[in-house]
Order: sequence, then C-alpha cells, then structure tokens
Amino acid sequence: MELRQLRHFVAVVENGNLSKASRKVHISQPALTRSIKSLEDQLRARLLDRKPRGVVPTPTGDVFYQHAKLILNECARAKDEVSGAESGAAGQVSIGIGAMFAAYIVDDVVARITENYPKLHVTITEGYFEDLVGQLRDGRIDAIFSNFPVVSAAGDLVLEPLLTVTAPTLVSAKHPLAHKRKIAAADLVDARWVIINQPHVTGSFDQLFAKSGLAVPMSTTRTNSLDLMKALVVRRGFIGFIPEHLVADELKRGELVELKLPDGRIQRGAGLILRAGHQPTPAVTHVLGEIRKACAAVRR
Repeated sequence: MELRQLRHFVAVVENGNLSKASRKVHISQPALTRSIKSLEDQLRARLLDRKPRGVVPTPTGDVFYQHAKLILNECARAKDEVSGAESGAAGQVSIGIGAMFAAYIVDDVVARITENYPKLHVTITEGYFEDLVGQLRDGRIDAIFSNFPVVSAAGDLVLEPLLTVTAPTLVSAKHPLAHKRKIAAADLVDARWVIINQPHVTGSFDQLFAKSGLAVPMSTTRTNSLDLMKALVVRRGFIGFIPEHLVADELKRGELVELKLPDGRIQRGAGLILRAGHQPTPAVTHVLGEIRKACAAVRR
C-alpha cells in the first residue's frame, strides 16, 4: 500500500466522481481506476460502490477513508515539522477552540506564545464541538479547548477539565423584571428569550418551566451566535443564559442584572480534549502548557 493510493482513494471519496478525482490528482481516469482496484485487492475488500451519478464509499470504505485521511494529514504535518525545524521554527501547532473562549483565555495564550515561543507557528480554529472533534480525529488539529459534551465522551477522546463555565439568567437593567424581588417561572412565560442552540442549554431551559408545569415560552429564539445572544439581551430586552465571562464588564457597570431563579444558572465543565493514545509533539506540549497556565490564573 502506497501513500499515492491513499491520496487517490480520498480524492475519489471527496469528489464522488472518478473523472473529477483524476483531474485533482493529475492522473488519467483509467490509471486512477487501476490504483483503486489495486488498493481493494491489497485490502481484500470492496471500498467503493459505482452508482449512476458517481461513486460512494461502502461501509468498509467509510472506515478506511477515516484512516486514510488521518495518515495523509499526519504525513503532511510531519513534513511541516521537518521543514519548520530546518528553517529554525520550533514547530507547527493547530488548536480548535469553542467560540466563547476566543476573547477569553485564548487571547492571553496567543500573547504568551508569541512572546515566549516566537518561532512556533500556531493556527487557531474556532468551531462547533462536533466539527472540531471530527478535525481532531483525522489529525487536522492537535487538541481542542472548549466546553465538554453533555454525554460521555467517546473512548478515543481524553478530556482534561480545567474550568467550570457558569451562565446565569440575565436581563438588561431596563427590563421590567430586572428589579423584581421574587420571580417565578410563570413570570417568564410571556417574555422573549434567546438561548444557545445546544442540548445542555435547551435541556436546562425546558426543565426550568417543566418543574412548574408550564410550557416553554412561545417567543424563544435559538441561535449558535454568542454575539447575537448578547446583543439581544443587552440592547433588545430579551432574557438569556450568558456565560459570566462574556458579560463581565456589563455586569460590573450594572447594565445587566441576574434574575434570582431556582435552577437559574447553568454550569458546564470545560478544558482540553485530546486523542487517546496520541503523544503530542514538543511544540504542542508548549501550547497546551500555556492553556493550562492561563486557566489556572483564571481559577485563582
């Protein structure tokens, strides 16, 4: 089995068409077909199904595709590491982060790295948890710094807790409920809500009303944008669960008020997510160490 065969197979899967794939890898279509056939013979397995509109991987092909992607990405990373060493760089590191940490923790980490490791090249990718995990598994990123999933992590992942993120129920100081001393779930049914469209938030939101035998508010906006959620609460009279660190200045200035509700705070662990059994390079170890130090400083 050769790397070129893996590249050929990955190109076919990602393009879904032999003609397009052959152009991408710069060989003729008959030569590509022979390469895939040779690969299937070596593996003693059928990897592709021919369909009227192209080709799709078989279940076995899906499994092999993940391995092929990982191998090719690791080879590319190894080449970059060697090239970096030759040019005097300390190495290449790619970290995936959750959106709420872009201007919290991570900005401090990047500042430390540029000061302490000026020859280390770091790529930061912001994304949703599921997308980042996919990139971690196939080797495109070295580690993830984000909230942890609600469900148990898969066996191929290692979670290292570093922080607890707390999101209270917040309203603008101008909101009618802002200075009400006693608030029940019934007072919130007719309000406009905005919540992050993630299971741990929607579950807590539903439970807040279910405990009082109430249906969730009809006027509820679900979004994956933290900026939109913050803007709607701060400026547009919405209610929402917002991580405290994202609105620390607004809380300090009194522009936002926390509603004192039973179960009105959502807490979730956060930290590093790594591939099980994968030994990080020295460059990656440096970056992970800076993330750990930044989190420790926040906890103090």
